[in-house]
Amino acid sequence: MSQEGPPEVRDAKPSCRGSGKSWHELHRYRLFLAVSVGAYFAVSLTLSWLRYEELFTGNWDLGIFQQAFWATAHGHPFYEAGDYEMSGIPSLFQVHPALLLLGLEGVYAVDPSPLALFALQSLVVSTAALPLYGIARDVTGSERGALYAALLYLLWPPLLAANLYDFHLESFLPLELFGFFWLWLRGRYGWGALAALTPTFTLQAGPVLVAAAAVFFCLYPEGLRNVRSQPRRDRARDHIGAQGLLTALIRRGREPAFRASILLLIEAFASFLLLEYLGTHPSLLGLSPLLPSGVPPRPEVSQGLYVSLAHLGIDLPQKFGYWLALYALVGFLPFGEWRTQIMTLPWLGYTFVSYSVFTAGGNQYAFLPAFPIFLGVAYGLARFFPHAHSGTTIPPAPSRGGPHPDSPKGERRAFLVPSRFLQRSRGDLLPVLIVALLLVGLALGPADPLWQGASLGPGYEVSYQPAPSDARVFHLASLIPSNASVLASNNLFPYVADDLHAFALLWTPEIPPDLPFNASHFPPYVFLCSSQGSSLPGWLAVLLANASVYGLRGQVTGTNQGTVSLFEQGYTGPVWEGD
Repeated sequence: MSQEGPPEVRDAKPSCRGSGKSWHELHRYRLFLAVSVGAYFAVSLTLSWLRYEELFTGNWDLGIFQQAFWATAHGHPFYEAGDYEMSGIPSLFQVHPALLLLGLEGVYAVDPSPLALFALQSLVVSTAALPLYGIARDVTGSERGALYAALLYLLWPPLLAANLYDFHLESFLPLELFGFFWLWLRGRYGWGALAALTPTFTLQAGPVLVAAAAVFFCLYPEGLRNVRSQPRRDRARDHIGAQGLLTALIRRGREPAFRASILLLIEAFASFLLLEYLGTHPSLLGLSPLLPSGVPPRPEVSQGLYVSLAHLGIDLPQKFGYWLALYALVGFLPFGEWRTQIMTLPWLGYTFVSYSVFTAGGNQYAFLPAFPIFLGVAYGLARFFPHAHSGTTIPPAPSRGGPHPDSPKGERRAFLVPSRFLQRSRGDLLPVLIVALLLVGLALGPADPLWQGASLGPGYEVSYQPAPSDARVFHLASLIPSNASVLASNNLFPYVADDLHAFALLWTPEIPPDLPFNASHFPPYVFLCSSQGSSLPGWLAVLLANASVYGLRGQVTGTNQGTVSLFEQGYTGPVWEGD
């Protein structure tokens, strides 16, 4: 695959010459961007740690990553109890065959702390604004327009809510996908193909989103930038279906950008198949599942894709409302260039034929539509910058029987300049629109104190004022000996996840079907939180009430989640209460 794109794309670089802006003025935009990225990082990291201290995190989905990384460092590749208890799957790599896990395990080995995972997640989410800024700058030809796109991304409420909800591989996708798209938009097809491997090896949804971008570039090989600068009649002539599909494909097939996009589509499909194969054959990477001693094997059941037409009619108002909210929070700017939203179709379709959890607020799945939605924002903003350089200089052919498109009349008919009055009106309204959207983002995001503890999804479960007793839970967890078998409430599991023999209850009254404990085989330690008392199995509640079986080892009252208790089998000593 060629490393370089067409000369027109390769040589197109933003410049302040002729733009009426000084070098210092342009760099003020970039300084403001850097400050905004840093502020987002600091806020999201602080709130993530507060959620952990306040017992709002859980096994799903912080504890499973902690335990998987800890187990890998101790000879049990990506073993985690959560999926073992639910479906008999002993390895996180079999659930998410992501090569990214290998790198993350190294990070956790250096600093085995949730803070390391929170910092890494906040870093990749915040810095995704940088390639988005580059994309918007190239598309709009304006540093100011690029800054608008980046700020809308950083203050998009679903983004911060997804960031705060524990730790997820989905958080890496915006940075990886924006970076790949920016390279491809600039004609750096070789580097772009390499960058496209990062989302494909991060999550199974990664290659699907790359494939959607490849289809977009197959339809519009130059990323719509040359299309925007053409008169309407020439755009219609160049549309892929205007002169017959076969003829159009043959014409497009001569373009290096189109051929590179076809190869990218093949790469995406091949990567998806490779990931699925590695997930069922982890031994190829030396990651054969290995259960800890004393943990019985279970018959493994594949999780599947959760796709069924029966889901189509379930929770339709929620699904429509979710997508409406995602677009409304960016002022429906993506529909200013609706063709960019063909990249949304795979995920949009999946959410309607799958469980409604994928369209629930405040969870990690908002990272997936962020990529196509904010590409649409960048292109939509171009409508407010009608004199933006197109980035490519492919000249449109003269119209038959009409003036040359380079003539003044041709310019007035260009895509983004319907009239001088509308152009001026749009320019005046843009700052008002952006400020309004940013204020709405601040008001509706989980950083707004008014939403603390709101039931808008797990990402909103946080308080700026942790209870003084919350810190004592750390010490209570330290009373459990290393490598001891312990059963913990879901929200307490992250405190004991660095243990091969730690298991978790759910956050609901249901009992994990493959929980390796029962009335005749019960755990030596039980770590419980009163707010999730309904998840306690009946047989265990009876045993805990029997002082001849379990003794209360320690207790912390007054936390944000109620009373936290540690029971030890056969314990008869004094009760530690945080003194």
